[in-house]
Amino acid sequence: MSDLKLAKPPDRTPIKLTIIVMPELHHSLTQYAAPYAEAYGREEPVTELIPAILVTFLEGDHAFARARAAGKSMIYRLLKDDKFPAPYKLSSAASRWSEREIVAWIDDVKDGFEGKKRRV
Repeated sequence: MSDLKLAKPPDRTPIKLTIIVMPELHHSLTQYAAPYAEAYGREEPVTELIPAILVTFLEGDHAFARARAAGKSMIYRLLKDDKFPAPYKLSSAASRWSEREIVAWIDDVKDGFEGKKRRV
C-alpha cells in the first residue's frame, strides 16, 4: 500500500459498443459534425463525436446527477447503519469494495423481492 495522496486511476480501457440509430438521428449527427468542424477547424467522424455528445448529455442531466448523488448518500447511510459491506482502505484518500461482497449484498437484498420496491 502506498502513502501517496493520489490513488491508482480507475480502469480506462475503452469498451466498444455497437449501436443502431434511426436515419433521422444519423442525419442529425452528420449535420452536427459540420458546425463542429467549422467551430474547431477540424473534421471529426460522427463515431468520434458520439461519446463526447453522450458525456455532455449525461453531465447536463440534473435529474441523473441528483439520482447519482442520492445513490452515494444512500451507500454511506447504509454503511453507517452497518447494512452495507465496509470498504477496504487502500490509502487515506482511497477505498475500494470487494466485488464478491457487493454481489452477495445485492443478492441478499433482492432475494424474494423481484420487481417490488423494498426498504433497505
